Amino acid sequence: TATLSQSFTISGPYGIDVSSDGRTIYATLQSTSSVAPGGGRMIRSISMTSPHDLSTATLSTTEWMPLYGLTGANTTPFAIRVSKDRARMFLLSDVVSGLYQFSLRFA
Repeated sequence: TATLSQSFTISGPYGIDVSSDGRTIYATLQSTSSVAPGGGRMIRSISMTSPHDLSTATLSTTEWMPLYGLTGANTTPFAIRVSKDRARMFLLSDVVSGLYQFSLRFA
């Protein structure tokens, strides 16, 4: 059984990945023109001051990346997985049967 204990509102969610230390969630979201010009989907970072505690969650306004149109993966990105060292991202397309790997560098 599952019992709801916390929630955090985000717009246009598709998929998430939680860091190994439980302090960061990477969310695949529908972007807005105010955040990512041109729309499409993007990955955004959600930080938590206490591990795995959504009551301390904050959606980053600076750590985000547009996903649509990335070289080699210009289909509709759906789910993501970020490596433990934050050096690689794996992206799954929900339109074309495709799994893509990218090198990352977060600011």
